[in-house]
Amino acid sequence: MVRTRTLRAVDYLRVSTEEQKKGYGVARQSRKTTRHIALKQWAHVGTYKNEGVSGSLEAADRGDLKRLMDDAQQTPRPFDIVVVPDGRVIGRKGRAFWRWVSALEDIGVYVAVVADDYDNTTSEGRKKMRRDADNAETEWETIRDRTQGGLQEKAELTPAAHIGARPPYGYRITNKGTPGSYLVVDENEAKVIRRVCDLVVGEGLNLRKATIRLNAEGVTARSGKTWNRDNLRDRVMSAPVLDGVIVFRGKHARTDESGSLIWGASVRIELPRILTEEQSVELQRKVAETAKHSSGQRWSYRLSGRVVSLCRRTYTGISYASERECARFYRCTGAAPKDLSQKPCGCSRIDADALEKHVRKHVTEIASDSEKLQELAAEWIGMAEGDTAALVDRIADLDQQIEGMNSSIAAVIVATAKQSKPSDAIEAAAAVLNEELQQLQNLRGEAAEWLAEMEGIGSARPRSHRAGGHGTQVIPRHGPRAASGHFVHAGTEGDDHRPGTR
Repeated sequence: MVRTRTLRAVDYLRVSTEEQKKGYGVARQSRKTTRHIALKQWAHVGTYKNEGVSGSLEAADRGDLKRLMDDAQQTPRPFDIVVVPDGRVIGRKGRAFWRWVSALEDIGVYVAVVADDYDNTTSEGRKKMRRDADNAETEWETIRDRTQGGLQEKAELTPAAHIGARPPYGYRITNKGTPGSYLVVDENEAKVIRRVCDLVVGEGLNLRKATIRLNAEGVTARSGKTWNRDNLRDRVMSAPVLDGVIVFRGKHARTDESGSLIWGASVRIELPRILTEEQSVELQRKVAETAKHSSGQRWSYRLSGRVVSLCRRTYTGISYASERECARFYRCTGAAPKDLSQKPCGCSRIDADALEKHVRKHVTEIASDSEKLQELAAEWIGMAEGDTAALVDRIADLDQQIEGMNSSIAAVIVATAKQSKPSDAIEAAAAVLNEELQQLQNLRGEAAEWLAEMEGIGSARPRSHRAGGHGTQVIPRHGPRAASGHFVHAGTEGDDHRPGTR
């Protein structure tokens, strides 16, 4: 008697922000996946869900999907198959779709799609999955093109057009949620802006003192919280407030390889002014005039934001030009909080030269330890060597499938030609196979690109030789993207407030 083990299934659910606006939620998807798991007689052992998340993002950029991937790599493995309601939930871009599916396949976890009832445990299921991925990406590109074209037309034709996101401070949206929405002055926020202008221009206060005055008067930010100087500066000294304009597709707009804008020309959207041109010019002049000026000598503080204090904030560099010795220090940000309602933390300053010397010593030790560097390089790329081998195997398998598909196409063409069929009939006979071939070639190209990325980073790893090193560990702050490490246990001897770093 052969016993079969019941598959353990989890479901992954995702809705975009746009779907949420239309009233769709993950509960509707959950009913589909739960019913599918029951029909398959699998054991439902968990659910992962992302709400308001774009399908163009990769797994590492979606909170619960990243958690799913982390759980899948546990030993023993907690589940065998991931069930999704349809292919679009996995991703609308081939890159996001296949990297996730392939990474699961490499560790023996498969994916089942409720729509059309297929999974990638069979070759036929994989064919359907490729078609699903292509259809999802085509649909995503169509939606994106239409959306970008609509935004371009709105920016060009609608006065004071609201293109999306939160309105700039001082403005509110009229006809919100409709294609014709536009911006008008929010009189309550405009009153705050004009009050700041009076304090800075009329009374000669700098922005920090103006912030203190606003908080003392009980004037709060849009969020309802007290003002801090940086927040006030960003709101009051913005282009919409000072110039009465928003630039759509400005300096951060996407460009192609030649530097040309991809989605359309830059558009200058004129807004109703809150301050007159004369008031704006005078406000900018006064803010610059009352700002603190440096002594002229600028110091470099390489550890700013990397050193953690006892109060769990970070240290930043600060100079005291009036002091002849030890003019460079690191000061805890809690000692001068941006939120003026908070009390200073009382953490001591750290001599910058002493701290940097201490960290440099430990970094040098790490740099001489090739084994440690190899471990760090592996952590940065977020994959083990076995993952590279799995990609090589996958590319070889795809090459074999592509070769077989080419042979099949050739055989169909020859067989059809022998029947004296016209050229359009020959083309029609091979059309389905050509579509399948294109899907395989696209998938092979994606896998090759992924492998090149991994080998490009891996080739920078040092070879083998171990020198004696100990102490500090260099850790990337946010995984593989943060290639400049952040130092740990970088304190100065004899200091009561020895910091750690993250």
